[in-house]
Amino acid sequence: LGYGYYNIKHVVATDYQLTSDKLDDFKIVEIVDLHMGTSMNVSELKQHCQQISAENPDLVVLTGDIFDENTTYDEMIGASKTLSQINNRLGIYFVYGNHEQADYPGTIFTPQQIENILESDGIVVLDDEAVVLDEINIIGRSDASFYGTSDRATTAELLAQIPADKKDNYTLLLDHQPLDLNENASLGIDLQLSGHTHGGQLFPMRFFQTLISDTLVYGRRDIGNFTAITTSGIGGWRYPIKTGARSEYVVVEIDKT
Repeated sequence: LGYGYYNIKHVVATDYQLTSDKLDDFKIVEIVDLHMGTSMNVSELKQHCQQISAENPDLVVLTGDIFDENTTYDEMIGASKTLSQINNRLGIYFVYGNHEQADYPGTIFTPQQIENILESDGIVVLDDEAVVLDEINIIGRSDASFYGTSDRATTAELLAQIPADKKDNYTLLLDHQPLDLNENASLGIDLQLSGHTHGGQLFPMRFFQTLISDTLVYGRRDIGNFTAITTSGIGGWRYPIKTGARSEYVVVEIDKT
């Protein structure tokens, strides 16, 4: 219990080095599975956001479950304000996780309230939407739901939102759950960032998850020119204990091939 409490509170940066012929000297920071209020308060989050700001990222992405059914309204407001102050060049983008769909008992806010608060702080919410920047395309998928029953748009449908003259841009896909990796690789996505699994929050859950699923429970997978990264997340759900993986935010550095 002592190790698990220390481990969930001790947040580290995990770095991935990628190469591409589409992008150079570009840095993305991913934060996911904060589950605000379970293992971290706003004051602690401020300290981590200061460390992340020192990374000087071009882009910051929040890939879901930043809030859950145990997050208070004040914690949501404080976390949104704190996350919005992370230093960046091109913006902060958020996609919903399964816990932010108001499907869990005790949830005191709606997805629309989350969007209103985040966007009032300058964080862009993507829910089955694509954003085209000069250097990069960002696709934010709606969450598949815990049971995969969502009627969300397909990756191909979201790619169709990108103008013809930007289809050769580096394309980043944000999906809370690490799903459809082979399909996304075949469609020309360059990088997919996900979380959801917590890397197996309690030992030995990661090994069981890996045995029963063909998805990427933790780490990096390359399929041709496509890379998928699943992080264990910066926090954890329900209990402030984490024995199966470390708490982390991800730093992805992309340089010219």
